[in-house]
Amino acid sequence: MSQGYRNQISDTKVQSSDADALKNALQAIVDEFGVDKSDIGKLLQGISAGKKVVDDIQQPKLHKDKELIYDDPSCYIYRRNNTKNKYWYYRHYDKDTRQRYVKSLATTDHTIAITAARVIYQQVKSKVLQGHKLKNISTPELISLFLKRENLKISDIPKQGITPKRYKTKVITCRYWQWYIDDLKYTKTPIDQIPLSKVRDFGYWLMKLPKFGRGSNDSPRSPEVVNNCITTIMQMYRDVGVRDGYISSDKVPVIDKLSQKNDGTLKRDILTLEQYDKLWRWMQYKYCKDVDADDREIQKRIIFSKIVGVLSNTGLRSVEMLKLKVNDVYPNPLDKDKDTDNMLVRVTPSNSKTGVGRTLVAPIKKRIVAIKEAYAMLGMHSGPNDYLFRSTQGRGKVKSFSRETLANRFKQVLQSSGLQDEIDAEGMIINLYSLRHQYISWRIRYGNVPLPLLSKAVGNSVQVLMQKYAHIQVESQADVLTKAQGFLKMSETDLSTNLYNSDDD
Repeated sequence: MSQGYRNQISDTKVQSSDADALKNALQAIVDEFGVDKSDIGKLLQGISAGKKVVDDIQQPKLHKDKELIYDDPSCYIYRRNNTKNKYWYYRHYDKDTRQRYVKSLATTDHTIAITAARVIYQQVKSKVLQGHKLKNISTPELISLFLKRENLKISDIPKQGITPKRYKTKVITCRYWQWYIDDLKYTKTPIDQIPLSKVRDFGYWLMKLPKFGRGSNDSPRSPEVVNNCITTIMQMYRDVGVRDGYISSDKVPVIDKLSQKNDGTLKRDILTLEQYDKLWRWMQYKYCKDVDADDREIQKRIIFSKIVGVLSNTGLRSVEMLKLKVNDVYPNPLDKDKDTDNMLVRVTPSNSKTGVGRTLVAPIKKRIVAIKEAYAMLGMHSGPNDYLFRSTQGRGKVKSFSRETLANRFKQVLQSSGLQDEIDAEGMIINLYSLRHQYISWRIRYGNVPLPLLSKAVGNSVQVLMQKYAHIQVESQADVLTKAQGFLKMSETDLSTNLYNSDDD
């Protein structure tokens, strides 16, 4: 090819950028060298492939200065080519579990880096052999995994999972723990690197934490509440941290629990017979006949007063009572006395706290009739599948009363009746749940009901009843416990007389 022709082609390439100029240049090459157009296509493909290889060679590698640890090809130290610092890094890859572990050694010194890497190597290998995960997780990640798992356990049937209320309690407990970890400045620290000695005082920290939310007051949390939170936290570390391989069992926090009195007494007080009689008379003759209240309010008060009577005569938990349907309360088909006030009450497994259904008997027929009549006066007639205790907030409501509504009205009743002043003066704690304890206590104290039978009625084990109501058993069985002790007194008298008249005097 002549020099002039080459210049012609070059000028064509430089000065022209349109398709026609390119075609003309390619045609000139074909004519000059006598090659086929397909050959030119292959040539261009080869040039493109070669350029890619060159680019790959010239592109800097991410890892440089790699050095194996203990000649193990699965792990090495290296420096990064895409950072300005010259820190050494540790990398470990387990091909069996396909887990990767990377950690900055935070040093530019080769000797320090290799020494630190060998320590980490031993730790990582130990984790692999024990089946633990190489990836570390922080406290927020641990909490997230735990709550996701607990959410799967939510069930409306007790003992077959956890209730929505219990799940909410766990969410709040985890929030407290996160705040505690934040205070300690360990938010981003892997859970296996948080010193166990630093978290043992969580219980004391929680006792001093102010209460939040509706109904909060200045009273401290009970040791029982705090200890339940501690149990939940330790459960989280065992169920997720240990079982999922993030930590070993010796890394589970051991948190100091608070001392609790365990003297067998009830956590809540109960009304005396005189106090209950005063409450009942006041509700019957003043509260439900208040001339200043409108008709609708009067019917609500009648319903509430009968609810107090139902709780006091059945020993039902308030949540169990509120879930009762109309057809869950019915006459005993074996009862020959048609005028009896006794009714059978069926607590289904789904409505029971223990997940075990039960049937009890109680003198509540007149109260149930009065409740149905009051609802009818409000325009709310009761069908067999309706809630027995429906909300009175508007006509046609099918949802049951809320426990909060009943609890608030009970507080108002205690205050308006004047009983709250007596209760406060005696240092007592009376609330809606006290009515259940009242029923159990009176059945033992005044009814001498055998504990096995009573346990079936109230849905508690005999062991629990013995633990909580042992002191009442002693009171009710005083005559039995002191039977024949007069004989001992006579023996003591005879013995003292003999000693007094002894020949040694």
